Amino acid sequence: MSKKRFSLVNASENFHNFQVNVDQVINWDLCFICQEESSTSPLICPGSSTSDDGTRGYSTVIDNLKNFKAIGKLSAWLKVRIDRENVLQDLIQNKAKFHKSCRNSYDNYHFERACKRQRTEECSEESLLTPSTRSKFVAQNFIPTCFFCDEPDTAGNLCNAQTLGLDTRVRDAATRLSDEKLLAKLSEGDLVAIEARYHKSCLIALYNRLCVTCLLLPADFENDILYGIVVTEVVEYIRECITSSEDITPVFKLREIKTLVSNRLAEYNASQESIERIHSTRLKEDILKELPDLSEARHGRDVLLTAENDVGAAIFNACTLSGQSDGACLAKAARIVRKQLFAESPQPVGILENFGENSAVPSSLFCLISMILGHSDIGLEDEEHKKSKAAVAISQLIRFNAVKKPRKCNNSTPDNTRHLRKYETSFPLYTGLMLHSKTRKKGIVSALAGYGMSVSYDRVQDIELSVTKQLCKVFQEKGVVCPPTLKNGIFTTAAIDNIDHNPSSATATEAFHGTSISIFQHPEEKHPDLGLLFDKGIEKINVPIELPESYTTIFPAKTLPSQYPLQQVCAQDVTSNDQSKLFTADEWLGNISSFNNAGGMETPDVNERISWSAFHARREQPSAVQQKSTSTLLPLLRESVASTAVVRHTMNIVNLVLQEVNPGQVSVLTGDQPVYAIGKQVQWHYPDNYGEDKLVMMMGSLHIEMNFLSAIGDWLEGSGWVELLTKSSINTPGRAESMLRGNQVKRSRYVHQVSCAALYILLSDAYVESADQDMSFHQWVEDRRRSFVQFHYWLTIIELEALLLMFVRSLRESNFQLFMNALDEIAPWMFALDHTHYSRWLPIFIQDMKMLEIKHPNIYNEFQKGHFTYKKTDRPFSSMAEDQAHEQNNKDVKTDGGAVGILDNESSLMKWMIGVPEIPRLVKDFNRK
Repeated sequence: MSKKRFSLVNASENFHNFQVNVDQVINWDLCFICQEESSTSPLICPGSSTSDDGTRGYSTVIDNLKNFKAIGKLSAWLKVRIDRENVLQDLIQNKAKFHKSCRNSYDNYHFERACKRQRTEECSEESLLTPSTRSKFVAQNFIPTCFFCDEPDTAGNLCNAQTLGLDTRVRDAATRLSDEKLLAKLSEGDLVAIEARYHKSCLIALYNRLCVTCLLLPADFENDILYGIVVTEVVEYIRECITSSEDITPVFKLREIKTLVSNRLAEYNASQESIERIHSTRLKEDILKELPDLSEARHGRDVLLTAENDVGAAIFNACTLSGQSDGACLAKAARIVRKQLFAESPQPVGILENFGENSAVPSSLFCLISMILGHSDIGLEDEEHKKSKAAVAISQLIRFNAVKKPRKCNNSTPDNTRHLRKYETSFPLYTGLMLHSKTRKKGIVSALAGYGMSVSYDRVQDIELSVTKQLCKVFQEKGVVCPPTLKNGIFTTAAIDNIDHNPSSATATEAFHGTSISIFQHPEEKHPDLGLLFDKGIEKINVPIELPESYTTIFPAKTLPSQYPLQQVCAQDVTSNDQSKLFTADEWLGNISSFNNAGGMETPDVNERISWSAFHARREQPSAVQQKSTSTLLPLLRESVASTAVVRHTMNIVNLVLQEVNPGQVSVLTGDQPVYAIGKQVQWHYPDNYGEDKLVMMMGSLHIEMNFLSAIGDWLEGSGWVELLTKSSINTPGRAESMLRGNQVKRSRYVHQVSCAALYILLSDAYVESADQDMSFHQWVEDRRRSFVQFHYWLTIIELEALLLMFVRSLRESNFQLFMNALDEIAPWMFALDHTHYSRWLPIFIQDMKMLEIKHPNIYNEFQKGHFTYKKTDRPFSSMAEDQAHEQNNKDVKTDGGAVGILDNESSLMKWMIGVPEIPRLVKDFNRK
């Protein structure tokens, strides 16, 4: 290696002899004035003009520069450049270029302003006539002090408050810090008006105090975090596109990437101001900073980002990080999330707030969980990827279980996390309430609470007690048991039934024989959920758990007579006695018979081979799609409904509820056959208070169907029908026998569908194979009915099963006219098959329904709209009888999550009876949202 010699240079002697070679200094490809490159301002060359060689343009620039030199406002380098001889010819010969902004900085306008400033500076202060104000006068005994620290400053380092923006920022900081002394000073007026002065260090110290305490996270900081997350997603999306494309080099438009970023920020609930503030150039620079191998290109007005052929491998290698780098990234992500978790001041949440819009979870935590679960692909437009239930639930669980400092515990104490009430989220609350309402098992709730997936069992008990007390408070204030969830001005009906628990168990230690009341509302349009006051927060109140006396006090009633005089009625007869055409009225049977092709040469369409319910669900419904009905279970009564006093008391309760939610409407009360019989006797014995003009009694359609199934079973007894089901492996012998008695309604209904379809196919085959092809199908059926007793018997079975399907169809479609036609056909069979109670009371019910148009035209119009059934869902062909919906409410009471285990505890039973309708409502609303 060669050795260098070092010598000392005398700069003072050589500097004066140093001459600058301007030709070597000037780069004619750059701007002549600034000699710098600029990507924003284009270069302009006067020598490229077609009119002349640029002499006029260059001479104008040289003259302007000399004018600035004359007043001493020109830099040394520019002086050297313009002092050269033949500078104009050099500019023309080398086609000098200028930035437009540089040339404009030395035009006539800026020259005049520079001259004006120079004249002002040359004028002495004595020659200037300044206004004399109080702020100019400084008293001898007045020393300026800092507004923040109150310390005098003799060095003249105090700054004057000159903008209202400073006053706004200082007031905001003082409010967040709760600085009473500073707030008292600010109460005198704004900083500009009081001529406040301050040290810069004191103002910075105030801002630092605000950042350290972090009572409220600044919105700009959170928006910057969201912007960084979205940019990271965009970078990962570009990386994936590049690495996954082998033969195609992807090209990205900056305009489309900006749209993706804006949409994703909106999904993360960023402020609208931050979304509008997205700058395309800044976004491009952020992307190129993360992916430096990308190249930028312009195509018209679009900016394109593309990659070379070998960039994919480079990006793939750059993505492979070491374990230490991965750990550092994870630790940094955890710090960012925890900073927001404990910096935010959580807003008070309700019992179960809207799940998809939970503001208690920081956006950074939700974004991180979404990226981990794979729901953050910015290239997807699927709604399911935008709002993942799993991501929200996991984020809420992390928020619920996060602690600033872990508790110190020894081996003898369990490591259970103590949860602060203000950090509770909706998902662990939902888990605890749902499990306890379904199972009423302390062990299950406590086990999940130990794993951090649910609130504690004691917390669930506190919530249920608070809900019960709030309901009692509402009931006592109104003086009537009317759940606040009921909406006003909507057609309302009710259903009553007995509710029994352990009625005949040999080992039962507790039993319950009471009465349950369900209130149904049938809206014609969608109404907002009103909810309860405690949906926004749980308030601890000291209210006794008791109901109003009007609800709990049942007055005795005397035994009613069993016989009443017949009344003369006048109604139109809508009965059709043409039994031969009854089984052909259902189009489904005709569809089934089409499968039996001649010789089996053609294969029927698979899509047409559908069940009875699916066939009618696919058909176009005659009426418009109706809104779902709502159901509310009132607190239980401890007395059984099988008495006149209790039935009359339930009528009073329903009337009071109707007066509260829908005044002027006639009450509609549904019950099974025994309850209907007692209700009609009450109406006949007390016509002034409960007469037929004041209340409409309805016989439960589910119980009518069950009794008609039993009647069909009586007709099928001994026919070999059970053996047919057994040999065809449809049912076991025991289950087939139970279907003859009408048990297991859903299975019995399905078996009768299969039986009716099979018999109808055999009937159609017999008609095709008969020699009497000249007769129509109906004529052939009537002829065979009169000629063969066995044919008549099995044809009657088809008619009965078709009548059953017709009755069920009227309920599913909420078709009141079809419902009445089916009842007219069913009633004679109750007499023929010796079903005593229904043969007595079903004709009375039919007659009452026929008189509705005369006695209660409003109720009749509502029934014509389909409001005599309960619509649990908005799907077609899914309505059900109201007594069936009431039985489903009773099922929730009698399961493990019901009154089991608390029937012998009066206080627990009372709390459960009052609060049982509201907790399931909260859980169902949470699931729906």
